[in-house]
Amino acid sequence: MEIRYGVLKRGNSVDLWTKIERQILSRIGILPFAYKEAMKAGELIHHFYSLGQPIGIEDIMIASIALGNGLTVVSANIKHFSRVPDLKTENWLQ
Repeated sequence: MEIRYGVLKRGNSVDLWTKIERQILSRIGILPFAYKEAMKAGELIHHFYSLGQPIGIEDIMIASIALGNGLTVVSANIKHFSRVPDLKTENWLQ
């Protein structure tokens, strides 16, 4: 979802999307956003709203999938993800 959105924002999306599909998406698995991830997402939304510091639903969904599967989020958006309790993050662009 996030990758697709980013590609569409840039323009010339057909060529870039084709490269991403061939070079990245063909090599990775896409994890589901199912019941356990939805429950974790609800908890995270509540957590951030109770602090008065909500973050985007896209980041909540990504974080809940990573937490539910014991994974690390690799992103340049450490500002949001680093605030998620117990979430491991890495920024490969630094």
